This record gives sequence, structure tokens and C-alpha cells, in this order.
Amino acid sequence: MSETSDPPVPDNKASSDAPPALAWQRRALARSLTDARSRSRDHAERLVAAARKLAASQGPDFSVAEVVKLAKSSIKTFYRYFEGKEALLLAVFEEESARGAKHLRRMVDEHQEPRDRLFTAVTGLYSLLAQRDKRSGDTTRQYPAFLVRQHLHLQQSQADRLRAAISPWVACIEEELDGAAEAGLLAERNRHRDARTIYDMILSHTHELALERDPPSADELARYVWQYTSAALGLDTAGWTAPTTP
Repeated sequence: MSETSDPPVPDNKASSDAPPALAWQRRALARSLTDARSRSRDHAERLVAAARKLAASQGPDFSVAEVVKLAKSSIKTFYRYFEGKEALLLAVFEEESARGAKHLRRMVDEHQEPRDRLFTAVTGLYSLLAQRDKRSGDTTRQYPAFLVRQHLHLQQSQADRLRAAISPWVACIEEELDGAAEAGLLAERNRHRDARTIYDMILSHTHELALERDPPSADELARYVWQYTSAALGLDTAGWTAPTTP
């Protein structure tokens, strides 16, 4: 009877003993990855910018082919970055939300007095809409209507991503509620819940502004929302005058 032997053990020594990458190799790899990420971001941003432009001119009724043509891209490149039009529309909403939140923060930071800052955080979206109407001459408010419809759609289909997209707006309001409380102008409350409730009310009236056939003015809505908010919070406004909006 012949002797059996154990099966040979694979020799992984060669791979495990591979020399570590030299510094220049690590630098070269890092540079190539950085360049690739930069190119990827540039391609994706061009597609989102094209979608924003089309949405502003015709609402959501545009095709992927139109986006690709305007962005001077290709269908293959589009699907490398987006699963489809739904993902692109989400990106447009996220981009617009981020831009608006940054603009709102700059508006708030123009003021020092806590009530002025909170007032601007609460009414700033209406000011932004009014400024956009004047700048673009868009009496139909087609683009705001598109964003509002996207917001309503995302509430149903992608609530988690919607919460992430609007979080900078809610955070701005919450920070100014904290500032007013620290100044002794508000009683202690659940600031985050208050901020989210205020944001939801702001948005509900934005829907009215963007979608109704004969809506009130942005200034009128801003005044109403502020009066309601300040009263609900019990904010001390004695002797205070709201700052003028641009």
C-alpha cells in the first residue's frame, strides 16, 4: 500500500513578502486618484447644472438625452454617475438646498442682534424667492414650483435623503433659537423639534407661494410666518423692530 502525503500548502510567501510601496509610488497613486475624483466630480456637476437649467426653463419634463446634450456628455457617462433621472432630480434638489442654506447663513450673519438673526432665519427663504423673481423675471415661478414638487415627492419616496438635504436649513433655525434662548429671549424648549416644526411651516407656505394660481406676496407670507412663530415661541419682541429685507 502506497503512502499518502498531505496536499501541498500554497506558498503565499512571495505575495506577503512584496516590498512596501515607495514614497514616490504612494504619491503617484494619490495624485492619480485625486485627478480621477476631480474629473468625476466635474462630469457629475456638469450634468446636474444642465438639469438645473432645463428644470428652470421647462420644469421636470426633460429627458436624460437633453441633459446629456446640454452638458456635452454621453449617455454612458450619465449612467456612470446616476442610476437614472430620479437620481438626477434628487441631486438637483440637494444642490439647490445646499446653495440656499449657504445663502441663508450669509444673510443671518449680517446681523448681530439675536432677534434680527432669528427673524432672518425664519423669513429668509421668502426673501430669496422674492429676489429670484425680481432677478429672473419669472412670473410663473416654474423653477420654485419644480423644487416644491420634488420636495413633496421625496417626502414619499426618499424621506431619509430628504432629511439629509434639508438639515442645513433646520440647523440654521435651531442655532438661532439657541442664540435667542442664551440671550434670555426664549424659555427653554426642545430646540431641534421647534426648528423642524418652524421649517415645516415655512415650507408649507412656500408650497402656497409656488403652486397657487394667485398666491400672496413673499413679503406678506414672511410677515405672517414670523408673527405666528414669534407668538408661538413666546419670544420677547418688546421695543424691537424687524430688520428690513433686501
